[in-house]
Amino acid sequence: MDQYKVSQTPGSGKKTAPKKRGSKPRSKTPKRKQTRSLNPQFVLGGIVAGLILIFGGVVWARYIGGANKDKPASSAATSAKKGSGSQGAVPSTAFTDVTTAIANKQPGALNKYYAKSVHVVIVKKKINTNVGGKSVEDLIKDFLNGALNPWNWHVPPGDLAAWQQGPYGDHFTGDVIVGISPDGTVISIGFNDDGEIDEVFIAPVGDLSNPPASPTPGGTTGGTGTTDPPQAPGTTPDNVLNTSD
Repeated sequence: MDQYKVSQTPGSGKKTAPKKRGSKPRSKTPKRKQTRSLNPQFVLGGIVAGLILIFGGVVWARYIGGANKDKPASSAATSAKKGSGSQGAVPSTAFTDVTTAIANKQPGALNKYYAKSVHVVIVKKKINTNVGGKSVEDLIKDFLNGALNPWNWHVPPGDLAAWQQGPYGDHFTGDVIVGISPDGTVISIGFNDDGEIDEVFIAPVGDLSNPPASPTPGGTTGGTGTTDPPQAPGTTPDNVLNTSD
């Protein structure tokens, strides 16, 4: 019995190893987070999509955007800028060039705007004809150079409405530039859809509201302005055949 000794510290059967002096406690190594690797096909698909977007942007900027930029401003009434003082839709550049040329008495500067065929009407000289663009200057230069400055390119709406109701009203509608000089010379310059001058109308302001002169009774006016003489009663004109016996 003496050979067995009862432990005074029950439950402490396990002996702990003595701590060594100067030794540091072991630190726990953090667990590595599991990372999922990218799918190579997914990466390749993103690169292809990015290249497609870049290519599409280049194509739009070069062709579609460039086409809209190159559209002429005066191709139609909806896109043309209206020159201040003009009627309808007249390109602002043309309005400035035309009014400046007339004010400076340089009708030749209008040559670049003429269409192939221009309708010229000069009431005072009884000119009403269609001529080639190169011939317009010869017909209108004397009237424009003889008119007094400054021209008024902002005709009052009341005057313009009265002219539109007069005998030459058709020349004051549409895409036109209308001006009046201090001596009463009125000009109306018409433009076609291509921004070209296709009509020039010049008349004294007093003729715009008065009805045109009617033919003289008893005869017809010929090309030289003469009137056929009246025939005596019972006679037959020479240009009519008498078929009676």
